[in-house]
Amino acid sequence: MSLMRIESLARKVLIVLASAVLPLASPSASGEEMLAGKDPAAKPFLDAIHAVTEPIAAGDADKAEAHFAGDKTDLELLRAYIKTVAAEKLMEAALDKNFGADPNRPGPAVSGGVKSWGAAFDYNSIFVRDKHASCSASGPLGVGIEFQQVDGVWKVSSLASRPETPEEHIQRLAGYRPKIEAITTGINDGTIKSADDAIAALEDAREGVRHRSAAPPGSTPRAGDGASHPAPEAVMRNVHQNLSEVAEAVGGLSDEQGARLAALEKDVAARIRADPATPQGPSFRADIIKQFREILTAEQQTKFDKIMAESAGRSAEIHTGVHLKQIGLGAVMYANQHDDKLPPDLGTLLSQSVEPAAFLASGSRTKVPEGFATLEVAKQAAWVNEHTDFVYLGAGRQMSRLGLFVLAYPKDASQSHSFLFADGSVQTFSAEQAARMIAELKGGTNPPTSLPK
Repeated sequence: MSLMRIESLARKVLIVLASAVLPLASPSASGEEMLAGKDPAAKPFLDAIHAVTEPIAAGDADKAEAHFAGDKTDLELLRAYIKTVAAEKLMEAALDKNFGADPNRPGPAVSGGVKSWGAAFDYNSIFVRDKHASCSASGPLGVGIEFQQVDGVWKVSSLASRPETPEEHIQRLAGYRPKIEAITTGINDGTIKSADDAIAALEDAREGVRHRSAAPPGSTPRAGDGASHPAPEAVMRNVHQNLSEVAEAVGGLSDEQGARLAALEKDVAARIRADPATPQGPSFRADIIKQFREILTAEQQTKFDKIMAESAGRSAEIHTGVHLKQIGLGAVMYANQHDDKLPPDLGTLLSQSVEPAAFLASGSRTKVPEGFATLEVAKQAAWVNEHTDFVYLGAGRQMSRLGLFVLAYPKDASQSHSFLFADGSVQTFSAEQAARMIAELKGGTNPPTSLPK
């Protein structure tokens, strides 16, 4: 079995165990309470949810807005959802076209979360007070839908869960969408070379929209409130298949080892059935990997450790490439608005909805500071320019004339060997090739003459 195949299997194990599960708390309200799936009086609210979420999923903005009763900011959030779902659909289409359709492939965060709003409501509470109501339905960014009665008809008035504001949700979607667009570009231009690589990049992108909303004042959180979790049987089928394939990659298991693996899988299955949210955290994944490793012989453990180490390195390179793609997209958008001229520095790209984390390499020791969003715009840009992990070479140049000009590359070659080019592509090279190119770039030669033809 090839090393590339083994790396792919290792990533599949991590991805399966990392399946995103959105936790649920109840929304804020007081007054009458009903269970959406049990009380016939809840039907108008369910109809209102479907009237908005189904057009979002279909990309029908006019129909969604016709059934929406939110103010200007809430309407902007609705439109942000529609744009984001459209971006995810383009990414899925690129995945299917380039790597083949796969019904078992993990789906995007937002479109799947939108569908969960309209899914199982049996244990979701609806709180009604006069002409306002809220529902503990789990969406992509958190929990809760607000309603308002208009001319005797209940309509959705906000998709933002409290205590977060619509502006905060809009900001999170604005940070997530360029990542999805970068993945789509990477798939189409060949930078992302496999479905597993694309899914690994998607997992990184999803982190920006995963969130546990605090239960607002006046609500009573419930256990098992209808959150959208993968079926335990489906999770276990994938876990069993992928652990078995990795076991084969390290040389196969003896009968005694096979029995221990079966016992481990049985224990994992019991934990997932007891709490469908179990597969969510990194501690759970680390626990499964640790127990699986203990089943192996010393020789097998050495092979397994190599698989995991090389897989982690490859995954980090992919994530850094996605960040460079976001920078490239932001640069294109800026140039389109400024007579083909590139921005003077990377910090300026914050104005193009490039999120601050995109200016850091995967695994960077630098972290975006808490309260970054509250800083003045100039201070935000200054922080990016001072702390970015990338060297930027495009200041003030005309983008359309640059060809294979390197726009950005890593300051520390040990972090990444990926380079962003003026045509928007990102290419990853060997350590030796990256070192030769960086030496030329530092010497003022751009494009590098050592760039492979």
